Amino acid sequence: MGSLIMTRGTRRLIHHYNTEFSDWMAFYRQPQIVSLFDRNKQDIKIWKDLVNYVTDPNGPTTGHTSDPDDPTLLPPKDPKHHKNLWRRWKFFLENILNPTNQNKLADAIHDALTDSGNPPYILFDVRQGSNQDIIVSSLSDTGHAIPQITIQVVDAMPAHPSTSGGDDPPDIDDQHP
Repeated sequence: MGSLIMTRGTRRLIHHYNTEFSDWMAFYRQPQIVSLFDRNKQDIKIWKDLVNYVTDPNGPTTGHTSDPDDPTLLPPKDPKHHKNLWRRWKFFLENILNPTNQNKLADAIHDALTDSGNPPYILFDVRQGSNQDIIVSSLSDTGHAIPQITIQVVDAMPAHPSTSGGDDPPDIDDQHP
C-alpha cells in the first residue's frame, strides 16, 4: 500500500470519504450516527466500532449504498479493481493507525458533525510525514469554516514476503488468485 499514499485504492477511498461527508452530511448528522463517533472519552477502534456499524438500511432505495448492510465508510466492493481494498484498510486501521490517532480521527469527525457553524462538508486527505498523526485544520468556503482532516502516515506497510520491495500486508493479496 505504499504508505497509503498516491495509490489508486487510497485515492478511491479519500474520494469516497469526501463524497460521503458532502453529499450525505444529513445522513451523518443523524443523532444515531453522530453518537457512533462520540467515543465519550473512551478509546475507540475505528474498524470495529465505526466502520462496521455505520450502515444505511435505506441505502439501496436512496442510492447511498447498494446493500443495506454495506458500511458507508467504505466504497462499494469492486471485484475488478481494488478487490482487496477493504482488507487493506482493515489491516491499516486495526494494525497501523495507533490508538491515539484512532481517537483523534473519531473526535475530529464528531466535532465536525456537531459544529454549530454547520459546515456543509468535511474534506479528507492522506499524506506522508515524519510522524503518524491526524491533523485537523480549517479551510474557508462560501463563508463556512470547512474542517479538513488529514491522515498522516510515516512508513510503508509491512513488506509482502513474495514481492521484491513489496509493501502489502502479508496474506492480503494472497487471498484472491
